[in-house]
Amino acid sequence: MSNEVLAFELCRQSEGLVYRFARMTRPDGSVGFKRADGDYWIVWKPDWAG
Repeated sequence: MSNEVLAFELCRQSEGLVYRFARMTRPDGSVGFKRADGDYWIVWKPDWAG
C-alpha cells in the first residue's frame, strides 16, 4: 500500500467553495495537482522546504 496522495479537496470556508485537485504530470514533466475546474495548479518546489 502506498501513502502517495492522488487527489484531495481544498475548502474555502469563507465562501463554502470546494476545489478538487488531482495529481497529474505538468507540461514541463514535473508532478503537481491540477484543479478540476480549470488550469490551476498546486506544485511543491524542493527549494521552498526549509
